[in-house]
Amino acid sequence: EYLKQFGLKWEKRLEYQSAISLNKIKKNIEFVKKQYPNYDIIIVSEPSTKSLIKLDYPIISNRNIDLDLWVMINSNVLITSKSSFSLIAAFFHQGEKIFFEKWGHFICGGLKSKYDKSKDLINYECL
Repeated sequence: EYLKQFGLKWEKRLEYQSAISLNKIKKNIEFVKKQYPNYDIIIVSEPSTKSLIKLDYPIISNRNIDLDLWVMINSNVLITSKSSFSLIAAFFHQGEKIFFEKWGHFICGGLKSKYDKSKDLINYECL
């Protein structure tokens, strides 16, 4: 009703703030596992995300966001999601590689644009 009142129309877009589907998460993990087959996969998520149990990987789901952030920053390889929380971990990442999920905040950082000055600073790839 609100949309009609102002003449707005909902359209599904490719890039918007939302959870990543389980199929997309699986696809991202499999892509990274091909490059790093001997690494363990650990998912860091908020406690309310029950659907990730279906992925059959260990899940760190604390109520202590500092610990969650520390785990992500100190991982060997970080796979981000459409989340500013994982983006913060990427900014401070101490490991060898970051895999970025493309979305609005990623683009705002200038990565993969003409403003990208990170060539010798970080090793990253887009999913």
